[in-house]
Amino acid sequence: MRGLFISYNGALEPLLYSQGIAYLKKLSDRGKSFSILTFEKKKFLADKQRYRKISAELRAHNIRWYRLVYHKRPAVISTFMDIACGFIYAGYIVVKDKIDIVHARSYVPAVIAFLLRFCLGRKFIFDMRGMMVDEYAEGGIIKKGALLFTLGKTIEARLLKGSSAVVVLTERIKDILLYSGDFPALEAAKIRVIPCCVDTEFFSFSGVKVRPPLLSGLDDRFLFIYTGSVGTWYNLEGMLDFFKTAKKMKTDAHLVILSPGDRSYIELTLKKMGIHSRDFTLGEAELNQIPAFLSFCDAGLIFYKQTFSRLACSPVKFAEYLACGLPVVINSGVGDTEMVLRKNAVGAVISEFKGNCYEKSLSELFELKNNNARLKEECRRLAVRNFSLEKGALLYKAIFDDLCLPAAAGKKQ
Repeated sequence: MRGLFISYNGALEPLLYSQGIAYLKKLSDRGKSFSILTFEKKKFLADKQRYRKISAELRAHNIRWYRLVYHKRPAVISTFMDIACGFIYAGYIVVKDKIDIVHARSYVPAVIAFLLRFCLGRKFIFDMRGMMVDEYAEGGIIKKGALLFTLGKTIEARLLKGSSAVVVLTERIKDILLYSGDFPALEAAKIRVIPCCVDTEFFSFSGVKVRPPLLSGLDDRFLFIYTGSVGTWYNLEGMLDFFKTAKKMKTDAHLVILSPGDRSYIELTLKKMGIHSRDFTLGEAELNQIPAFLSFCDAGLIFYKQTFSRLACSPVKFAEYLACGLPVVINSGVGDTEMVLRKNAVGAVISEFKGNCYEKSLSELFELKNNNARLKEECRRLAVRNFSLEKGALLYKAIFDDLCLPAAAGKKQ
């Protein structure tokens, strides 16, 4: 079997590297062969050192890498142009590399894969990642009910029906796809749930606290930490409001925010919310420094706006926090996280963004921290068991194996 993996994100981007390339390398080590087609942004292609590094890694795992340039403008038209170019190039790859299965990561690659199935008869995996059309509407990118929204939902339904297998990130969105009545042709066996996984060898803690220089002088504080961006679907104000309640209940509480790029919005919001400069640390860190920060802190925070599309969300930072031994505080309505936290007692869930709900979740968190001396180890074990790359790779392998069964059976007859 040889698969073609298509992504509208580039292999040079950190997101695809951790949530796509990492799986392919694991699958390659388990006997699966892949070609990949990615749409690379020019700013990442300019990093020649990273380009050479990724190329060498892929060659070492017998993965053939094909590239197209991603186009952003003119809006909408550029996407259709990329789909047309991607279909032609992917068709060439399918024939040249004798591809059996096309694995499409998200919607644009799935359109390409759908056309390949129609024209060349190849099976395809629709790796949804999330409810993209609804995300765009909730994020204000398109209007719900407008032509683009209706077209997007129509294409989504066709992709779901025409795919050989569907991958979603959460059990909650699987249930919606099956039982909402919007997708009557779907069968349960066709849909597989694979949450966002992380390298649990990289994201780990040693059991001995090593203080990052940025956190100098905070050894005796109770440290809440948030890592990553704060745009569109995140609820920064809710998180800061929660921290203000935490500060009243635990006077030694301190907030650490590690966010890349321009942090002026965070600074303005901290000021607007009345968070004193002595009570927070705002900065950024290289990827290889993040595990040390997480291991040093006491609890990880994840606050999203409560929207429909968040039911399909599996936050990468959720797995990263747990792998580094951090209990997690998250609001309800974010994928399967509430179920995971309550079932395994490794954090607290906020039902609503208001004071009494903050107090309840904080009491639960402090009780966990005070009464469970092995809480870090339990968080870590849960991450390794449910959110490791090894686990994710095995789940993907099972899909490829199942899709190959009919062909194998046919050859035996």
